Amino acid sequence: MVNDFFSGATYVLRGMRLIFDRRFLPWVLTPIIINIVVFIVLLSLTIIYFTPIKDFLFDFIPAWPEWIKWLLYPVIISALFLLLLMTQLILSSLIAAPFNTQLSHQIELHLSPQQKSIPTKSALVTQTLGAIRDEIIKISYFLIRALPILLLYLIPVINILAAILWIILCIRMLAIEFCEYPMGNHDLSFKKQRGLLKSRRTLSLTFGATLLLLTMIPFVNLLLIPSAVAGATLMWIEKFKQENTHP
Repeated sequence: MVNDFFSGATYVLRGMRLIFDRRFLPWVLTPIIINIVVFIVLLSLTIIYFTPIKDFLFDFIPAWPEWIKWLLYPVIISALFLLLLMTQLILSSLIAAPFNTQLSHQIELHLSPQQKSIPTKSALVTQTLGAIRDEIIKISYFLIRALPILLLYLIPVINILAAILWIILCIRMLAIEFCEYPMGNHDLSFKKQRGLLKSRRTLSLTFGATLLLLTMIPFVNLLLIPSAVAGATLMWIEKFKQENTHP
């Protein structure tokens, strides 16, 4: 367990180092560009609509004393900030899914030279549609859990618990989001993927927690998607692959 605690973080850092290998640049640069564009668009929308959203939430609960509203202010800001980061990653990953899938595929081929092929979907169109389908499944999984937590932010005192639940959900979702690429390349079902991550809970949660921390570091967060895909692929090869590949 102690080894898994530190390994989760190191996989992210190892992945970040790996994406600078020239062999992977064709599949690295496009997700980075997509991530930058999505970030700029979402940040602009957040700046424009933050005040109307804040006013709407406070008008929605007019009977609350002013001091409670002031206590809610930093909670709402933090919630919107994390929502912005998660939305950025989810949208960027959805758009860049075919490139992320190929990046994971190429990294695994490079790190497993004895294996000439990986049992991934061979047709490009099928692979692209499959990657987008998997992203939609992950988004649905996230929204079903995220919406009730966001509603808890409207309840005094309970919103403190909501903040904790939101962070846990983000950590878990980041691990699921990026580990899906190498696991999906081996045609593991979404349920099977979640079961594998649950079996190494400490490893997957520290991996997700490290990603969440890096999303808050300017410029570093723009490299996060290919770094996370590379790190998740390394983790798949070293921790999960042997017991879970198809014969």
